[in-house]
Amino acid sequence: MTCTLIKTKTRSPREINLSERVVHDLKRLHQGRGKSKYVFISPLGERYTNVSGRFRILTSKAMLDKGRHFRCHDLRHTHAIRALQSGAFIYDVARALGHSSVKTTEVYTAWLTRIAR
Repeated sequence: MTCTLIKTKTRSPREINLSERVVHDLKRLHQGRGKSKYVFISPLGERYTNVSGRFRILTSKAMLDKGRHFRCHDLRHTHAIRALQSGAFIYDVARALGHSSVKTTEVYTAWLTRIAR
């Protein structure tokens, strides 16, 4: 199953392959949501319109070190680094991130050497 994002930074649609586990988890989250067509909804049953803002609020509540910041975009970096650590091919990671060139993805390889130290 795939998820197609229409509104992207580059203005070109991005298609993301979803694993069976992700599809299963999303379906499970959606159960019990009533008639809402959205997976992630507010306590009032409405969709979140500012995901990064809500993410910032939740992480600031959860962070013990108030001087540190963790952005929603940092999840993207974490995914790329963890995928490369797990042995994923850099070309597959580049495609998943929507990079037009693998050169952009090579930035993450510098983090792999930092982590190894």
